[in-house]
Amino acid sequence: RSRSLRRCGMSVLLFAVMSFCVVANAATLKMPAIFTDHAVLQQNAAVPVWGWAAPGTEVSVSIAGQTKQAVVKDTGKWRVDLEAMTAGGPHEMKIVSAGESITLSDILIGEVWLGSGQSNMQWSIKNTDGYEEELKQCANDNIRIATVYREFSTEPLEDLRGLTPWMPCTAESLLQSCKGEGFSAVSYYFAKYLQQKLGVPVGIINTSWGGTRIEPWTPLEGFEAVPALADIAATVRMNTPSSNDYQNVLRETISKVEAWLPEAKGALDKGSFAPALPSIASESALNTNQSPTALYNAMVNPLVPYANRGFIWYQGESNRGEGMLYRDKMEALIRGWRTRFENEELACYFVQLAPFKYGDKPMALAEIWEAQVATQISA
Repeated sequence: RSRSLRRCGMSVLLFAVMSFCVVANAATLKMPAIFTDHAVLQQNAAVPVWGWAAPGTEVSVSIAGQTKQAVVKDTGKWRVDLEAMTAGGPHEMKIVSAGESITLSDILIGEVWLGSGQSNMQWSIKNTDGYEEELKQCANDNIRIATVYREFSTEPLEDLRGLTPWMPCTAESLLQSCKGEGFSAVSYYFAKYLQQKLGVPVGIINTSWGGTRIEPWTPLEGFEAVPALADIAATVRMNTPSSNDYQNVLRETISKVEAWLPEAKGALDKGSFAPALPSIASESALNTNQSPTALYNAMVNPLVPYANRGFIWYQGESNRGEGMLYRDKMEALIRGWRTRFENEELACYFVQLAPFKYGDKPMALAEIWEAQVATQISA
């Protein structure tokens, strides 16, 4: 009887494992979180569409009369680049692979922008003067909004951990954005202005976090492009386990530890002190929302290479007191985002800080203004 019970138990376990494998492999076709119903795709530019599926299978993407195919790489990733499309819609996008399909509806073609920075960019429309009146007239199907949840990561993420998905602009969507906190006022009014002036659909993705410095929003490539910030670039590399710098140091440390072991055993036999155990000469880990690259990794990198016209930036308070070094950090931000989005003409519009008396340093505001005025980064 015990053998029968064991056989029965093994059968149940095997069935459970097989069932899990079937479920795990049932939905292999996946797209990044930023691709949802009601999205806006960039007009007059190649539009990358990417995702994940079973390696070796073919993926086809169809929209607005064109179809593009790609074969999934061994890594499980795929990407197609749609040809430039003119403003309009709504369209349906269909992605098909190995008998699976994803259909996205109500897709518009127009202008796509990102809004980023600290509290002034995150500032909810709920907290602006006259927002009640604005909500009565804000409904506009040609304005689409999306908000990235606030997260940080020590390594670049492939997908967002949280997103209020694309929604047509209404009073309800503005108020419900980002877990009910409300959509960014600056992002909304910027999108409204563009839509009125250009007469085409406008989509804006807000990815911001109050109180943050500029360094967390900057990718490694940005720091590496500015000689004055070489020390930050070195720190990031040394705290990124996948980097060559870290892995080389780790190999060296392993060799030292291997050489240390016989010496330590000898000291044990002799009853003497062992030599110091070798350790990795690394800085503190990039594990806060103020650490260099940490916000870029979690809140921007998952959006790459979503085609867009550019980004608006409203930040600086948390970097006050740095003088012209802030200009160097702005250059790193802009060059870094242009590199990662594969677009050296990516536009960047930024707001100079509003007048405010910083009690800890009277000249802090003037110095930030000077550094912002000096930020002239050509394509």
